[in-house]
Amino acid sequence: MNIGNRRFTYFNQSQFAQFSGDFNPIHLDQIEARKTIAGQQIVHGVHSFLWMLECLIQREKSVFTNYDISFANQLNLEQEVSAFWDKKSKKLKLLGKNDLIHVSVKCEDPISCDVIANKISPVTLSNTITQPFDLDLSAVSMGDTFKNLCGGKKELAASLFPYLTEALGEDVVYEIALLSSIVGMIVPGLHSLFLGLKITFKDGADDQIITVNSKHELLGLIKLDYVGINLDAKIEAFFRPKSVMIPSCEDLSNQLPTALSMTGKKVLVIGGSRGLGAWVAKLVGISGGDVTITFNTGKDDAELVAQDVRSYGGICDFVHMNVSENLKVEVFKTTFDYLFYFATPKISMNKSSVFDEDLHEIFYNFYVRDFKKTVEFFVPLGVSRVLYPSTMFIDDAKKGFEEYIKAKIEGEKVCDELSKNLLVKFVKPRIPPVSTDQTLSLLPTVKENTIDIVLSILALMSSDN
Repeated sequence: MNIGNRRFTYFNQSQFAQFSGDFNPIHLDQIEARKTIAGQQIVHGVHSFLWMLECLIQREKSVFTNYDISFANQLNLEQEVSAFWDKKSKKLKLLGKNDLIHVSVKCEDPISCDVIANKISPVTLSNTITQPFDLDLSAVSMGDTFKNLCGGKKELAASLFPYLTEALGEDVVYEIALLSSIVGMIVPGLHSLFLGLKITFKDGADDQIITVNSKHELLGLIKLDYVGINLDAKIEAFFRPKSVMIPSCEDLSNQLPTALSMTGKKVLVIGGSRGLGAWVAKLVGISGGDVTITFNTGKDDAELVAQDVRSYGGICDFVHMNVSENLKVEVFKTTFDYLFYFATPKISMNKSSVFDEDLHEIFYNFYVRDFKKTVEFFVPLGVSRVLYPSTMFIDDAKKGFEEYIKAKIEGEKVCDELSKNLLVKFVKPRIPPVSTDQTLSLLPTVKENTIDIVLSILALMSSDN
C-alpha cells in the first residue's frame, strides 16, 4: 500500500541537518559532494527513514519497538520516491524509479504509542559542531568509545515530523535523528556512508555512548553499538574512499616524456577543473601549451588547476562555460588549435533491469547533442583536432551502464559524421577506468595508471597520423 510520495529538496535537507546535527558536506555542499563516491548531494538516510515512519503513523497509527533499516541505494535530492507499507509482512520500503529500493525497513514487536510515551526521558546535547571529524579507518580500533556526542535543534521535531512527534514525543524522534550525526559527524565522520541500523526502544536511561564493535579493513566497514537514553542501536557504516588528489605539475613533470611537446599549441579543455580533464590541462601546461580550462560549477577547483600550471611557469586560463547553454566567443581570450571534451554528468549505474530512457537522455545531451554543438562552434574559430573520450565499457558490455554505453556509441558516430564535413581530426579512444576524483568506488578495483592513459591521449592528439 502506498502511504506517501515526495521529493526531498535542499531546504528539507538543510532543516534536517539543523535538527539532527549532521552537517556532512555529502548532504549539503554541492561542490564537495560531487567529489565523493555519491557524485552529488544525497538525502540523509535517517531523514528518509523518519519520513517513512511519519507516513506510517499518519495512515496506520502503527508503531513498533524494533526497526531493522537498510539504506540500499543512495537517494538524490529532487528525486521522486514513494513509501510503501506491507501490513502482512510488516515491511516498509522507499521506492524510486523502476521500483528501485532506496530504503527497506523491517518492523517488529508492535506497541502502543502510550507505552513508549510513558517511558520517555529527555535528550539534551549541547555539543553542536558544524564540521565533521576527519577520521581514517586506521585511527579507529575495536572497543573504542565515543561519549561526547553532537546534536541539533530538538524543537524542530514537531515541524518536520508532526504526527511522529505527537505519537512518540520529540525526545524519541530527536534521538533517532541523532543517529545520523553519529555517522556523519563523529565516526566515520567526514568520509562516511550510512549502510544500515537496528533500533530498539527501551526504558529511559541517563547516558549515551558509542562503542566500536568491529571493523573490516578491506571493505572499510565499521559496526557501532549505540547505548542511548530512549533507544539502543546497532549501526553499520562505511569509511568511504577519500577524493583522489591530482598530482602537482612538479610531480607530473618527472613523468613527462621528452618527446611530448605542446609548445605553440593553444588548447581548450572543456571540463578541465577535475577528473581526466584536469590531468590533461596540467600536462599540456607543463609541456609548453597555452591551455584554457572551462568549469561549470567548480570555480575553486578550476582556479587551483590554473594556479598550479602558472606556478610551474606554464600558461593557463579558466572560464565559466556550460555546454548546455548558448556558447559565447567573447568569454575566451584566444582561439584554439586543440579541443579536449571532458564535459560529463555523474556516471550513474542503473541497478534496475529496465532501460532508463531519462538517464540515457542525460548522457545523450552531454555526449552527443552538446558535444556536436560545441565542435561546430569552435571549428570555424580554428580548432583542427578534437578529443572525444569514449569508454572501454563498450567493448566489455559493462552491465548496469547500458544507457551510458549507448550514448557514448552515439557520440562516436557523431565524430565520424562530422569528420566527413569538417577538416578536423577526431580522436575517440575507448578509455579504461582510471583513478580520478570522478571514479571513486567502495570496493578496491584494478584501474589503469592514470598518467599512462593521459599521456597516450596526448600522444594521439599530437600525432600526425
